[in-house]
Amino acid sequence: MLYVAGSCTQTWVILVCTLIVTPFHCMASLKKATCIVQDDRADCSHLSLSSVPQDLPSNITSLDMSHNRMTAAHPDSLKQYAGLLHLNISYNSIKNLDEGLCRNLAQLQTLNMMHNQVYLLKKEDLSHCTKLTWLNMASNKLKLQGEPFSLLQSLEFLDVSINKLQSARLGSQPQLPSLVTLDLGHNDFTTLKSEDFSFLKDSPFLQVINLMSSVSLEKVGCLARNGN
Repeated sequence: MLYVAGSCTQTWVILVCTLIVTPFHCMASLKKATCIVQDDRADCSHLSLSSVPQDLPSNITSLDMSHNRMTAAHPDSLKQYAGLLHLNISYNSIKNLDEGLCRNLAQLQTLNMMHNQVYLLKKEDLSHCTKLTWLNMASNKLKLQGEPFSLLQSLEFLDVSINKLQSARLGSQPQLPSLVTLDLGHNDFTTLKSEDFSFLKDSPFLQVINLMSSVSLEKVGCLARNGN
């Protein structure tokens, strides 16, 4: 059994394959010619779109724009869908997270931006995303500037795997008080320093840290100890 040093609650450090189910329903991909709207959900995935359609019902709460040809997620293109709770813009070629995105989507709870080309991530980019509980930034090209996650008080799930990160340290000050799961797997650091997880010292609900293929088990000693 492994514990994060300085934590009062049990935290599993995962170094083996882990399957995490996303909030977005897994469905067989059917060839379609236009967006499919059902209840308050709009599926516009796999349509080779370069931007968000403007003719969807304004009251949708879930929008899937994955597997398209978007190079940006312009805040103004989402402004009329202000009630969105779930946004999936994964598998595109988006190069940055515009700080206006969450300003226009103030109620947003889950954001999937995996497999894009986001390079620089700053505190300002997420400053209005205070309602987020689930954020997937896996498989981008992230370079963190400052404390990009420090304002995410409600975030429970964070995935920054497959980003060539050079360190497990995502911040220099305590943050993410609601975090339950952190995925750091498949990055470029191979050792852990004693201060790497100091930013999680005030995260009492933390249960899982995935370090798969980033560090080997014998190198987790700096953050873990044996327990009963």
